[in-house]
Amino acid sequence: IRESAFAYCTSIKSIVLPKNLKTIGEKAFEGCGIQRMDIPDSVTEIGKECFFLSSLRSVKLPRKLQEINEATFLRCGLESIDLPDSLEKIGSRAFSDCNFLKSIHIPSSVSEIGASAFEDCRSLAKITVDKDNLYFRSEKNALIRKSDNAVIAVANAEQPDIMIPVGVKRIESGAICNKENLKSIILSEGLQEVEAHTFNGCSELTSVIIPKTV
Repeated sequence: IRESAFAYCTSIKSIVLPKNLKTIGEKAFEGCGIQRMDIPDSVTEIGKECFFLSSLRSVKLPRKLQEINEATFLRCGLESIDLPDSLEKIGSRAFSDCNFLKSIHIPSSVSEIGASAFEDCRSLAKITVDKDNLYFRSEKNALIRKSDNAVIAVANAEQPDIMIPVGVKRIESGAICNKENLKSIILSEGLQEVEAHTFNGCSELTSVIIPKTV
């Protein structure tokens, strides 16, 4: 399927893809009205911004997919998704602004997650990571990269108060911004850096405890 093939076909609600399909191009379903899609296991590549601004609510990904490209699901209607055990990389802004996405589980195979991959997912209430993952872990609904102990995403849709786990050294830009229900946050001792725009758009935030290590 070539790039932008079904872009802004707003009346399409479903589509059946052939079982021998290999690739789906960039922006192929951008702004499309499709709500559900089963992508056949034959597909090895899904292009950047493939479902950008689409009405997609649920999707079945190929079992052997290794990469979710940059902004693949940016600002779409996605409510749920199961990431395959083959997945190795999640690109920058891959799920950014998915305001209906409630939970995400990172499989053990994922070794790279790009910047702002889960930024501004306002309904995100749960982030979990497979216990055998060597590169990431989750604690108190914070997604943490092990190599530098950096928080790269926080799920707080069901809790107005956040405590950043002990041992975290850095909070990346985009990890907490636009959390409209966030009222208070405790930054644990040992934190060294809070990146730019970290609390941007947290309009209800009234209390922040910053440790002396920052």
